[in-house]
Amino acid sequence: MPTPRVLLRTFLVNRFSEGDSLKRLVEDNFEQITADINWDASTTDRAESIVGTLSDRGLLPQLWPVLMREREAYADEIRTIQAAWANTPATVPIVPTVPQENRAVVVERTSPVATRYDSTIQDLLQVRDVFHPHLSRKQNVIGTAIGRFLIRQSEPWPGTENDPAGRRQLVRALAVPRTLENSEVRSYSQPCVLVFVSRWATDFYDPAQAIERVLELPDGRSFPTCVVLSEARQPGAASPIVLTNGPVGGGYLVVSDSQGLLRAATFGCLVQDDRAIYGLTSLRAIGDDGRPVHAMIDGQSHALGKSSMKHAGGFRFSDVYPGLSDAQASLELDAGLVLLDDAKSVTSQIFGVGAPGPLGSPNVAAAGRGLTSLIGTAVTAFGCASGRLRGRIDGLFYRFRREDGSESMAEVLIGPGSAERTRTSAALPGDAGAVWLMEDPRGVGPPRPMACTISGQRLDAGAAAFTLAASLGTVTTILNISIVGQWNATLPPEWASVRTANDRARNEDGASAPTLARRRSASAAKPMASRKRR
Repeated sequence: MPTPRVLLRTFLVNRFSEGDSLKRLVEDNFEQITADINWDASTTDRAESIVGTLSDRGLLPQLWPVLMREREAYADEIRTIQAAWANTPATVPIVPTVPQENRAVVVERTSPVATRYDSTIQDLLQVRDVFHPHLSRKQNVIGTAIGRFLIRQSEPWPGTENDPAGRRQLVRALAVPRTLENSEVRSYSQPCVLVFVSRWATDFYDPAQAIERVLELPDGRSFPTCVVLSEARQPGAASPIVLTNGPVGGGYLVVSDSQGLLRAATFGCLVQDDRAIYGLTSLRAIGDDGRPVHAMIDGQSHALGKSSMKHAGGFRFSDVYPGLSDAQASLELDAGLVLLDDAKSVTSQIFGVGAPGPLGSPNVAAAGRGLTSLIGTAVTAFGCASGRLRGRIDGLFYRFRREDGSESMAEVLIGPGSAERTRTSAALPGDAGAVWLMEDPRGVGPPRPMACTISGQRLDAGAAAFTLAASLGTVTTILNISIVGQWNATLPPEWASVRTANDRARNEDGASAPTLARRRSASAAKPMASRKRR
């Protein structure tokens, strides 16, 4: 039987793929990491020693999925580690070198592993994941999620469908394809499996292509399906948002250079661990290799920091939500951190929204939350490509297929919520990293951060007409970080002027870019005309 030290090294090293940055970190520091562990102690004391050592070094959240995969061989230690972790303090101290008067206020963090799930969400997910392969093979189906049944806004409320006018209204409403824009969640909306299609069809030459109205498992559990049309959208040549001055906060454009390509994303919010303050943004844009990251202010590039090795990309769903579902899919988090060069040059405020309050939903599947508390909730964000975004949480655990054929899952699906919001709800390329917040309907408390935007689903005809996001509760748990609520947060809600790229092209006399182009063209033509006369 291998010694506990050998077992731990196996867990920490051999379960990572070659080239994994965390594997290199563990290999290089294994002796130092394990030096303080009491290997001769009892199982309980040894496990508590392990959890303390790894936690002190900020590695426990990243290594937890690795340990969970080996829970059969290391069961006693895993149970003790889980209990010890649940009893650790929820907040961490700020870096001592930060001046006391500018000390960050930390938003609470939740326990890392959910052990109790909402029963409705668990049943819904198990039904959905059993039928997802079957549904995804049908024509026009692009993905599935769980949520509550969406009712067309034009449909009559119960009690009026029996009179002639109500029947006519119902017939007219049902003739229109259901979309996220023209539908809503009502008080009587049932939990359901949402099936998203790229084309609305009512007549099928092959009956097998029709989507079943009800999905039922052999044990009797069943849920209705709600088919939603989501036509691909072709974003126009949107003019980028230009913020004219600092400090850098949520919504600002950040860029990094990789292999000669400039990658752009949105600065989401400030987060911290017990060592430093970071900026949260898209991992796909900044990477995890220490590359320089810059913020764009008034069209000029300003050094912001370097990408951190600490990141959360894709995880096996069962590693993050053990026991919730057997889905063989990658949970997309797309969370990268920028280790800031100067913490005094940033603010925790999100442009146009304000400083974030406590997490809006620490765990989207936890017992006590339920679909009712999340589905239909209005949210807002600020993206560097779209500007102010508004939407509604319409689905959870959206499962779809990436361009490379891999199965992916996003924790939160955000739709426009109403037809008049269509232009301000679907994130554009460049909005990845933007943080979505739940606004207090009474307008009393601060907005509560809920999720961060990830790369959306690409369809043959364009991008899907909704936004995908990762739960901030999951991201902060895995990375062992906390959201910073108050840091240089005494600014007005909109502390910089907002311009577009076309606005920046105006010169001193107010001429726009097209006007300047016409003038240059006219002046260039004059010498040519004179040469012809000569």
